[in-house]
Amino acid sequence: MYKKHGLLFMALVFILVIASGCNKDSAADQQVNKETGTEQSSAPPEPVKLKLYVEYGNFSDEELAAYFVNPTQRKFPNISIETVTSKTPATYIQNAILTNSIPDIIFTTSVQMGAYINQQVALDLKPLVKKYNTDLSRIYPVAIESIQTHGDNGELYALPFVMQVDALFYNKDLFDRFGVAYPHDGMTWEQTIELAQKVARTEGGVKYRALDVQNMAPHFAGTLSLPYVDEATNTPVLNTEGWKYAFETFRKIHSIPFNESTANATKSFVNDQTMAMYANYGGILSPLDQLDQTGKSFNWDMVTFPHHEQFPKYGKHFNAQVSLVSASSQHSEDAYKVIDLLLDKDVQTVAMKNARRSVLSDTSLNPYFGEVLKSLKGKNVNAFFNDIPAPAVPATRYDDQMWKIVNNAMKNVLEKGVDVNTALREAQEAAGVALKSQ
Repeated sequence: MYKKHGLLFMALVFILVIASGCNKDSAADQQVNKETGTEQSSAPPEPVKLKLYVEYGNFSDEELAAYFVNPTQRKFPNISIETVTSKTPATYIQNAILTNSIPDIIFTTSVQMGAYINQQVALDLKPLVKKYNTDLSRIYPVAIESIQTHGDNGELYALPFVMQVDALFYNKDLFDRFGVAYPHDGMTWEQTIELAQKVARTEGGVKYRALDVQNMAPHFAGTLSLPYVDEATNTPVLNTEGWKYAFETFRKIHSIPFNESTANATKSFVNDQTMAMYANYGGILSPLDQLDQTGKSFNWDMVTFPHHEQFPKYGKHFNAQVSLVSASSQHSEDAYKVIDLLLDKDVQTVAMKNARRSVLSDTSLNPYFGEVLKSLKGKNVNAFFNDIPAPAVPATRYDDQMWKIVNNAMKNVLEKGVDVNTALREAQEAAGVALKSQ
């Protein structure tokens, strides 16, 4: 009896040893398959088609392919992207909400993104940032801070892609012709206005404008980090000393002889070449480069965007192109993978070469800026990097309305001769009415 049990035990041991060897071989085979990418048990991911709505940015089809489509196809072959634009961005998203056709990804600016948050279109990305280990520390802090001001509790409704660059562009030919010294980096607005007065003149029946500033409210006053609304008390804060200083300084600019407002300042500077200085953002580089390609360019350069004496470190307010993921997207994680990929160093390098400033704090990318633009050769490109954006002002859901009220008040000063105190008092009253109607 003991002999039979012994034989049975030995047989069981033998079977287990063989089975164990087979299992080891199977596990080893599976590991080899994983390493060679031939594992049979893993099914390929399902194809996903994402809709990308490009609201702002003036991106060419080639750029969109370089930033979005091509990197995505390389890393996530199952994800395809359909790009859509609209000639009526003010109503596009409302129609998309009504028809339940909100795009998976919305590409806009950090200034305009508030409209999507107010309509509960944007997804809070913080959980996905954590899940996919996105390293936000490599991004300029002001970029993240600016986006987070749109959240009540630190939500992150977008990822930044590239930030706006700003400078004081000037026509060297005009300064040479009139025998006036060029502008230089680090100038204040007071110094810039004083210099402008030296080049303002009429000659040969042509009015030569001295200086223009592209868009008063966000671009000029933004340097002062002036808020529109005190959200704690839900009251406007437009009739203040800060706004008064901004209005008075802007009025001085437009009081320079022959410096009346014009409908198309870019045309005056680029095409007509009758403007000496133009404080503007990097979007003007495109028409300047197009002019250069025609062989009709002029001798221009740039220096840092003028600063206010009380804020010598700051250029303009922060503004960036950002990507939002729709809160109603059926593929929110795939959409997040795409916008996260925009922060890849290779993609950011391509953007820098196309004169789009990277949001990464890696200064090794700076020399690549504008590499593809022949018109930037020999220019003072460091002007874009020699100052820092002004601190972000907490965003509110009323900012779009306040922006319009402020600009209307400034138009009253410039075009109707309304004094600054009256214009600001009326703006404060109009803003108060707008807030109470919400």
